[in-house]
Amino acid sequence: MSCDACNAIELRKRKGLGHARLMPVGEPVKVRNMGQPAVIMTHYVCEDCGIKWQYEDDRRDVYAGWSIEA
Repeated sequence: MSCDACNAIELRKRKGLGHARLMPVGEPVKVRNMGQPAVIMTHYVCEDCGIKWQYEDDRRDVYAGWSIEA
């Protein structure tokens, strides 16, 4: 079950805000498709509820942003 702060995160919205209790897991990863600019993927976990998040930073995709990891 997710906490109120996680419930407030807007999914799949570029430049959407997370919250202060999201802690990064590992280093950001650059994903590069041939001939395309790199997309940066960063993984987080909420210290309050344990939900695992992924943030996709892609300037070309208006639906990039926060998503819950499966």
